[in-house]
Order: sequence, then structure tokens, then C-alpha cells
Amino acid sequence: LALTRVVAGGVARVFQLGHVFRAGERPRRHVPEFSLLEWYRGPGSLDDILDDTLALIRAVAAVVGNRSGLDLDAPPERLTLAAAFARHAGIDLTAAIDETAAGDDGALARRAVAAGVGLIGADRMGFDDAFFAVMDQVSEPAIGHARRCVLERWPASMAVLARRCDDDP
Repeated sequence: LALTRVVAGGVARVFQLGHVFRAGERPRRHVPEFSLLEWYRGPGSLDDILDDTLALIRAVAAVVGNRSGLDLDAPPERLTLAAAFARHAGIDLTAAIDETAAGDDGALARRAVAAGVGLIGADRMGFDDAFFAVMDQVSEPAIGHARRCVLERWPASMAVLARRCDDDP
């Protein structure tokens, strides 16, 4: 919150590198203690932020090396979340968002189960939990192997500080 206030106050770019501790959370692919780089840019477009991110990746790789085997100078694949869900999980994310907005919080979980995604407790799972379960099990493991991938156009409920696209839920 403090960093976003600094940007709102007129500072164009701000960052913080800090130590983070999770309180009791231990997802399968995360540790309870880690370092986090958080940065904000304003004003700027998504393309500007992406350029900053790619420059940061290249700068870090120049110091520590590139063990990924990916060409860091090649442009990344840009994939919307709706396209990623359709391609890798066979789920119509936009329809699930629309159904959730209409009051059906279990719509995405049902669509995921129908598409063959194994969700434990799907009958009690709301949109956010189902979304991240699909991301964790299906979408994330399928991307970024041949080249870097940027996932964009996240559901509005998960991108609180971002600008909303008028043409996309």
C-alpha cells in the first residue's frame, strides 16, 4: 500500500526488495519464507511494464547466468488467461466469469471438473480457489517451455490495482 501511495503521489517508478514470511500457508510449490521484488510504474501501459520486466530478467541473467535455455532476447508469447484456460484446460473462462457475476460462484469449479481437471472439494470451491487450482495443475505447467510467456487480461477480481479493459471481463 505504501508503494502505491508513492506512485499516486507522482513518483514514476518505485520498488522494494524485501523478506516475506507466510503465516501458516504452505502451498505445494511455495516456501514459508522468501524474498520478494515488488515494483510499480506509473504512468505507463502494459507494454511499458512488460518492457521493464523483460529488461530486469535480462539484467539478472547477465549477472547470475541463464540456465533456462530460453532466448531472453526473443519476444515472449503473450497469452490471455481466457486463451490459456481454453488451450490447456478446455475451459471457457469468460463464460465462467459471466456465470460467477450472475451469482453462480461454483461455475468455474464445475467447468473444470467437466473438463477433467481433478479438483478436491470442487463442490465447495468458489471462483478464486478453482481459478488457482486450474492455474496450478494445468495452465502454469504447460507454458514457458519453448519461450517466455506473459499471461495477461486476468479476471478483474484478481487485478485490483490494474486498469480494466472495457472490452473484456
